[in-house]
Amino acid sequence: PTLNRYLNILRYEDDFLRDLYESLEREGLAERTVVLVVGDHGEGFGEHGRYQHDNTVYEEGLHVPLVLVGPGVGPAGAPIEGLRQHQDILPTVLDVLGYELRGGRIEGRSLLAPPWRRYVHTSCWYERYCMAHVEERLKFIYHYHRRPPEVFDLVNDPQERHDLRAAGKVDPLRLNAVMQQLKRWRGAVNAWWKQAPVRGDNPWVGTEPTRPKRTADIVFDDVIRLRGVDGPEPPLGGSRRTDLRYHFEVLEKPDTGTKLFVHLINARGDLVRNLDHIPVQGTYPTDAWERGQFVVDPHRVSLPYRMPPGRYRLVLGFWNTRSKKRLEPRGEGLPIDARRRFVEITSFEIPARRPVPTRPARP
Repeated sequence: PTLNRYLNILRYEDDFLRDLYESLEREGLAERTVVLVVGDHGEGFGEHGRYQHDNTVYEEGLHVPLVLVGPGVGPAGAPIEGLRQHQDILPTVLDVLGYELRGGRIEGRSLLAPPWRRYVHTSCWYERYCMAHVEERLKFIYHYHRRPPEVFDLVNDPQERHDLRAAGKVDPLRLNAVMQQLKRWRGAVNAWWKQAPVRGDNPWVGTEPTRPKRTADIVFDDVIRLRGVDGPEPPLGGSRRTDLRYHFEVLEKPDTGTKLFVHLINARGDLVRNLDHIPVQGTYPTDAWERGQFVVDPHRVSLPYRMPPGRYRLVLGFWNTRSKKRLEPRGEGLPIDARRRFVEITSFEIPARRPVPTRPARP
């Protein structure tokens, strides 16, 4: 049933795109409009014992459709050959529109250019869960220490049913070389993100004190200081959506596993919504912070429209995934929980929805 509902969604999207393109044709815009439709990921429905997409590194999770239509694209129905990735989309758009990039560099190449990649690397969303090395024919999957690696022949076995490694059909030296290549790639990616503030790529991290609109002086275990908050703007409640910025100062380098948490709790103290996130729009994990840095974490909060009426609080704190303990806050400027578990950023009231007036039925 779940797969059937998913296929119905795809059918609905097909109908919508057909109507959209037909409207372009009716308005005489199709001949001068480029239309690009692409999926961001596939979806697992238990083909390999995994569901959703964040841990599905098999073809049902990685192989996504892309359709490109418009002037200068080429003959209709011509397939795009070779190993391609999402980072090729922007260069393709620039190519089709006739733009030239100056003063910078972007990853990838136009999909209309000849294939150039020898392999593609990809990773599961979960950290240290799974990675894959994909060639034109072979695919190597690394599961870390959860299970042995897998190797599939994508030409003769596109459904990835027959593991060549388990059948003894893969050279162990070749397998080990690919596994080491994957580990080096993952390390390089992690190092790139960790060095982003040092390179100056991240405007939210610096060595100069920031100026929050609402000041505070709350220290978490002598490691991180919350210096204040911007927002919420607009105020939470009826809008259901707001933007905040948390201003932090790094007093000491946080231990490995230190994470930021943001929770929405009701008047009884129950967790209503988990708003945990990697700080600075996902670019700067807490345990990568360095002593002496000032970090501003922009956070957009969106709440469901049909939340029950009542009093709510948005709270913030830090915890360590290894010790399973929270960093204790102390200080002033914002309310601190009586059990010293977190800091209250804001509180708000969601009013009861007004009943919709009904008209009397006609006789």
